[in-house]
Amino acid sequence: MKLNYDISLEDLIAFNEYLAVSLRIGKRIFWIMVLGIPLFCLIVIIIFSLFSLFDLIIFSLIASLWILIYLAWHKWGERFYRQWFARKFFRDSKIIGSSSTWFDDKGVYSEGKNGSVNFDWSAIKKIVQTNRYIYIFVDTLMAVIIPKRVFKSPNELSSYWEDLNKSWKEAIRI
Repeated sequence: MKLNYDISLEDLIAFNEYLAVSLRIGKRIFWIMVLGIPLFCLIVIIIFSLFSLFDLIIFSLIASLWILIYLAWHKWGERFYRQWFARKFFRDSKIIGSSSTWFDDKGVYSEGKNGSVNFDWSAIKKIVQTNRYIYIFVDTLMAVIIPKRVFKSPNELSSYWEDLNKSWKEAIRI
C-alpha cells in the first residue's frame, strides 16, 4: 500500500520530542538537570564545610524550588519551547511537504519533494508506533515518519502495521 501524505512542522517537532524522551541520553539529561544540580550544590557546601543548620534550611528551600520550577517548566513551558524550536530550526526544512511511503519484500521506499530514499530491510533498526505516528528507524536519530492521520480507519492502520512488521521480521530472519 502506497501512502501519500504531507509532513508538517508539527510532525518534525513531534519526532524530535519523541527522540528526546525515548533516548537514554534525553532521560539522563532531564534527571541531571532536576536532581544533579541541587546535589552538586549540596556536595560543594559539605566539601567547603559551610554546613550549618541555617545553610541546610536555605539549601533545602532553594533545591526544592529548583526542582519544582524545572518540573513546571518541563510540563508547561513546552508550548513556548516548541514554537521557538520550530521557528529556529525547521522553518526552511526540506523535509516538510508532500511525501509518499511504501514497502515491499525488498525494503521501504519514501519519496518527497527533494528526492527519494530506499532502505533495504536490513537497514531498518526498529519500527515504533506512538499515539500519532509510525516511525521506521534507519538510524538512532533518523526515521521515516508516517502520521497516523493518513489512515482512513483503525482497521486500515492495524492492517498496515501488521504487514509492515511481518515484512520486516521475515526479511531480517533470512
